[in-house]
Amino acid sequence: MRKKGEATYQPIHYFGDAIQKIIRYIINILDFRRFDKKYNILLIDEIENGIHYTAQAEVWRMLLKLCKHYNIQLFATTHSLEMIKAFQQVCSEEEFTDMGGYFELGRSPRSQQIIGVKHDLETLEYELASGDTIRGE
Repeated sequence: MRKKGEATYQPIHYFGDAIQKIIRYIINILDFRRFDKKYNILLIDEIENGIHYTAQAEVWRMLLKLCKHYNIQLFATTHSLEMIKAFQQVCSEEEFTDMGGYFELGRSPRSQQIIGVKHDLETLEYELASGDTIRGE
């Protein structure tokens, strides 16, 4: 990989954790091409770790484009409000409408079972704009 303005390539491990993580995501997505499966699923835990908030929307944009192109379903976890906002922003772009969903996990007060609640993107947008609690707060 090269830094801007430099002529020589540098090993990837010279770059920060965020670049290394993003390259791993891309390699994992491209690796799905080897398989002839009907369903391909990529799981990313704590996607926000190491990624600066100013780059989060671009990371979502890149991942969604690749997943759409290679027919991969992406599930990513995060505790980061900034990463959730970046996700909602990118999913509201024309190219990505109807591509995303937002799930909150929590414990049911009745049964004490872990349950998942799916929010459509319009609901997520409203919750973010109105300051409603999200992320199980």
